[in-house]
Amino acid sequence: MDLTVIPDMQTITALAIATAVIAYGLVQVFKTFLQSWEKQTDKPAPWFWNGFIRLCSLAVGGISGGLLLTALGGDWAWGISIGLGGGAFSATIVALVKKALRARGGSA
Repeated sequence: MDLTVIPDMQTITALAIATAVIAYGLVQVFKTFLQSWEKQTDKPAPWFWNGFIRLCSLAVGGISGGLLLTALGGDWAWGISIGLGGGAFSATIVALVKKALRARGGSA
């Protein structure tokens, strides 16, 4: 494990975008499952769910980044770091899109 070898910028960008898309997709599936559970039990969502969902986005990003960069021949630690950034990027993009939709009068 040689952490001094930094992946090139093209790999970092591609990996960050890929992990953001993977994190977004898996978290949306997870959110749908939680919302259906909420409807079935007729209970409101617990206060900690939003934070938990964001942590899931980071975890999915980190895991997928580590796996993808390792598969590409890179170091897993760099993959986890880049994947965490991709997971945070995913959560940020979702928050910004929801804010823009609410500002336009749409539902988010």
